Amino acid sequence: MPNWIPANDHNALGRSNRATKEMEIALPTSDPLVTSRDIEDFIAHWRAIQKEGLVPGPRAFLDAPPFRLQSEVVIYDVHGPTDIRLRLFGSGLSTIVGRELTGSDMLQHFRPKARAEAGRIVWCAVSKPCGFIRRLEMSRGAVVTSALSVGLPVRQELSGRMGVVAFVSRMDRTVEYTIAQESPFLSGVKLMQWVDIGAGVPEA
Repeated sequence: MPNWIPANDHNALGRSNRATKEMEIALPTSDPLVTSRDIEDFIAHWRAIQKEGLVPGPRAFLDAPPFRLQSEVVIYDVHGPTDIRLRLFGSGLSTIVGRELTGSDMLQHFRPKARAEAGRIVWCAVSKPCGFIRRLEMSRGAVVTSALSVGLPVRQELSGRMGVVAFVSRMDRTVEYTIAQESPFLSGVKLMQWVDIGAGVPEA
């Protein structure tokens, strides 16, 4: 079962804000990407902005994110586990993959074997609601690299539907992903841990 971390604790990232239970973060010490400063700053920015209940709107989130993170942010409109649209795909990520993905279907960018798990993770984030840290595998030919993505729920202003804002950390810029325009470039996804925003986390 993946570990979980609390996102709404204003005293220390490693302590739960639940009155009845405190839990230390159990981050995989063998994986330095999980503890990257960018991921911690992304979570800290999300928990500091104004919310309705547990979840903010995307406009509040995008008003003032840390500058160095802006170009690598993605916003998902989530209609179901198999219907997830890219409402925004950051310009830095577009440059890396060689195409503009805003407005496209998230799952089409994953190879078929990874689509069910990719959709499940994002759907759980809006259903609970909670956040996640996941590892994305990207490949071109025999070359496979990975990046971490942290996602947290947001509420769409007009529809009231839940979505997810995500940050992609440390995508390898030495690999050329600009293959055929319609080809999936994400070959795998693995849930690393859930992020508890106050509603608990899925059991698996």
